Amino acid sequence: TSITHQCQVLFGRVINGMVAPNKVGVIQQRHVEGITVLECDYDQQPHSLYQAMEAMRWRDTMLILNNETEELRKRREAANFTLTSMFTKAQPPKKDQCTPASKVLSMTWVYRKSENGDIKWRILPIHAAIVFKAPKIVIETLLVEFPQGARLRDDRGNLPLHLVFKHGLSEEIIATLVDAYPQAVSQLNSRKKTPLECAPNRRGMTVFIESVERKMRTAMKEQADLEEKNNALSTELKKEIDILKQEHETSSAELKKEIEDLNEKNEALATELTLKTTILETESEVKEKKDIEVMEKVLESTRNDFIDLKKQHEKLAIEKDEYLQKIKELEKQLEESAEEDTLGNDTRDTVDTKDTKNPVELHRETEDNDL
Repeated sequence: TSITHQCQVLFGRVINGMVAPNKVGVIQQRHVEGITVLECDYDQQPHSLYQAMEAMRWRDTMLILNNETEELRKRREAANFTLTSMFTKAQPPKKDQCTPASKVLSMTWVYRKSENGDIKWRILPIHAAIVFKAPKIVIETLLVEFPQGARLRDDRGNLPLHLVFKHGLSEEIIATLVDAYPQAVSQLNSRKKTPLECAPNRRGMTVFIESVERKMRTAMKEQADLEEKNNALSTELKKEIDILKQEHETSSAELKKEIEDLNEKNEALATELTLKTTILETESEVKEKKDIEVMEKVLESTRNDFIDLKKQHEKLAIEKDEYLQKIKELEKQLEESAEEDTLGNDTRDTVDTKDTKNPVELHRETEDNDL
């Protein structure tokens, strides 16, 4: 409803060169395969651009296409209408974002239905301009406002170029449509006819052929220029490839040489490491052997010392036994001597006990003498 309200303000009827608003909304929005399409029902009053062309008021038509009507401009800005708002959610647009009414009108389809609801006809302003035999300036302006119009078909599958030949427009207009969409020359309408086949008595053959030849010459020149550019690019690219290849080969050779040098260094280091390892192992073995020999000598010396000590110990033990035996004999002699003294040897001189040696002192004295 918001779009309908905007369209009520935007599109009106041309009266004496001025734009008057329609009484009802004329623009409808629907989606065909995801593409937004703007349409206008002819029986509910078509928009102002179509009305002007239908009445063949070409001055008013150009005023609308050039957006020169002050009232139209004010109404468009007051409506804050943008083409974006017709495809997306409504947002408050800025004045400089307003889509010119001429552009929206140029892309709006006008259709009429029969009583049973079937489409009787459906055309764009570019189709209508050709049917109503508009001046060349009108057709050129419509193509400027909506270039895609040259590629779109009416309800009978006619492109604008089909209609140009069918209605016998000037060769200049034929050339304009061919320039706008060159592929149209070979397109078929619903009756399987090309644009040229729609012309009565082959009218427009000359301009058609000239247009095709001109397009072919242009295409051939563009093709030649493209081939020349491609050849130049190929040559330049080949040179760059050769340079890169040479640099790669040089780098590869240098890298190969560096790798060989590194391998030689690695081999030399490995040999040196092996030699040092062997030397260290040999020195270690020699040192261990010497250490073992020294230890064996020390062990042998220790063993000999132990044997000597053992012999000395055995000797000392024997000597000890001998000393003990002597002590026992001395003790026995002392006992016998004491008994003799007790039996009555009264005449024996009294012995000073201080000069008498006990058995231990005698034993030690004997031991000192032996040593």
